[in-house]
Formats: sequence, C-alpha cells, structure tokens
Amino acid sequence: MKPIVEFRNISKSYDSRSVVVRNLNLEIAPGEFLTLLGPSGSGKTTVLMMLAGFETPTSGEIFVDGRAYSALPAHKRDIGVVFQSYALFPHMSVGENVAFPLSVRGCDPQEIKRRVASALEMVRLPNFSERKPTQLSGGQQQRVALARALVYSPKIILMDEPLGALDRQLREEMQFEIKSIHERVGVTVVYVTHDQDEALTMSDRIAIFNRGVIEQIADPKTLYDNPENAFVATFIGDSNLLGGALKEKRDGRVLVEIADSGTVLARAGDQGDAPEAFLAIRPENLSVSSLAQTGTENNVLAGTIDKIVYFGDHLKLVVRLRGGQTVSVKTTAEQAYQSGQAVSVSWSPDHSIAFTTSPGKDGPRQKAVTRETMSA
Repeated sequence: MKPIVEFRNISKSYDSRSVVVRNLNLEIAPGEFLTLLGPSGSGKTTVLMMLAGFETPTSGEIFVDGRAYSALPAHKRDIGVVFQSYALFPHMSVGENVAFPLSVRGCDPQEIKRRVASALEMVRLPNFSERKPTQLSGGQQQRVALARALVYSPKIILMDEPLGALDRQLREEMQFEIKSIHERVGVTVVYVTHDQDEALTMSDRIAIFNRGVIEQIADPKTLYDNPENAFVATFIGDSNLLGGALKEKRDGRVLVEIADSGTVLARAGDQGDAPEAFLAIRPENLSVSSLAQTGTENNVLAGTIDKIVYFGDHLKLVVRLRGGQTVSVKTTAEQAYQSGQAVSVSWSPDHSIAFTTSPGKDGPRQKAVTRETMSA
C-alpha cells in the first residue's frame, strides 16, 4: 500500500547546537491511526507541527500523496488540526466555528449548512449549533474542535494532546469517541500524547520517541509484549527493571545473575555483548508466595515486602530482594499481606526480557520506518 505521508531524512534544529528531530524516516498508511508517544522534549510535537506546516524542517522532505509539503504554507495543506486548547472562537456560535474552514474556502452557503449539520451529528452535538463555546463543557468543546477539523473532509487529521485538559472519566469517553469516528470516517489520524494508556487504547501503531528519534514503532500489543530495548520496556506500561550480570546465552534465551539474589532465565532482547544485563518484567507477570525460597529453574527469588498499595481491584506489592533491588508485583486484593513479611517472587522465563543496554545509555536508536515495516 502506498503511504499517504512520508518523512524522508527529516531533521529539525532551532539553533546550531541542539537537534530536536534527528534524521527521521517514517511512512504512514492511508486511514491509519498513528500515535507519536514519548517524554517531554522527545520531538513528537515538533514532528506533528512540521507536518501541519507550523514548523519547517531544517533538512529533509515531507511528502503527502507523493507531493513535497515542506515549502507549502499551512493553510494550503489538506490537513485538519485539533489542539489541546480547542482554539475555538469565543464570539462565534458552535455552528459558525465548525463552518469557519468552509467559509474561508468560499464554499456555497447551502453546502456549508449541510456539512456543518453532518459534522455536528458525527460528534453527537446536533442541537448545539446556536450555542457559544463558553456554554459548553470541556468535552463538548473538544467535540466541536473535532467537528471543525472534519467538516471539510481533509486527508489527514492531526491531534496534539487533544484530551489533556479533561478529567479522567471524560478523557476515557473521548478516547472511544475519537476512535469510533476514525473507524467510521476512515481518515488518517496522527495523534500526539504522553499518556501511555491513551496510546494503547486508540492506536493502530505507536511510534516511541526519545531524544528526537524513534526507538520502536509497532502495534500496541507488540510494543507491550516485545519491546526492542530497555527504554521502550520501561516507558510503555509498568515494568520492573532488574540489573544483573549476563552469564550465558542459550537458543534465544539468556542466563542472568541478579546480585546476591539468584540466577534467572529470560528471553534475549537485544543482541549486545555487554557483561551487564537489564531484566524487564511486567508486574502482572510476577507471582508472590509467602514461602521465602529461591530457585533457578522457575525464576524464584526471595525478598521482603517493603510497601503495600491498595488500588481497589488489585494490590501493588513492592518487594525488596535480598540483593537490595526492588520489584513491584500486581496481585489480587483478596490475599492478606503485611509490610516486612518474607516472601518469594517468581515468573516464567517467557515473561521476562534481558537487555544489554540500559534506558538512555549510548543514546536512542533511529528506526527507519518504511512500507516493509509498516505492518510490523
């Protein structure tokens, strides 16, 4: 499938010293919901702003449907943008706000009326046309902003932290609303967020940014279950990271010695030859037992409960291992535990991945994302 968007060797620097985006190569499929996820300052919003036309690449070229876009003004790009601040005109009614992109394009008044009504129906605000933005809730204002972006049927919708100002319940409702609209309309969406749960819930693929490059890009399940490096493993979802010594490699698995705790078996992550290893394990993949024992065969390590945190449907136990490192264990709230209690934690070798590079060490790795890797 021919991509609708291509970033070719894109770099962006605001001065001669610091590079915000570094040699980005990325292809986006038509109709895809792609999320750019990463910590503050990782370059994800800059990438979005370059695609929108609000920033210009320092080098490289952006193509949309095969057409070079870097020199094209923002108002001439067939791209809708939704911001966190909504950016609605307070003196205009809801209908006038939604109609604005059509009015500036000189559309026929009757066509504008029809398309505004259709867009408001799409975001479930059919009877709000005469209201002012100040008369709406935050979620309703965000829906108006989405309707305004959709009303002229752009090829691409860009969303920059659109749900950041909403409370948790409304945020979750809007996540499903936006995804539902995307599936119905089929428009290509490029979405920026720092919220991992939001990215996992909504995306077809997620690009993990770190210091201006993509560390990994894949569908949510692949990112969560098979991170390519320790940065991705610890950035996506909750993950324990245990330091140890790499002792042996065996057919895609490695033996890792956790200092003063024991030796465990894990899947091999990267292919480095460093003597140290970093073991990533999800809290939900750890089991806890009141029997303080150690065993290499089934990855069992002894420790003591440091802290117990109640989450309603589950408990998080912070267990300090004999060597001093700690792990978080997600378990049911039905069992009784006490701080200071001696326990053992265990997990399957298939549920842990060993990396030879720690998060951030030696810098991020740029991923060249082409048509061949778009379905990865």
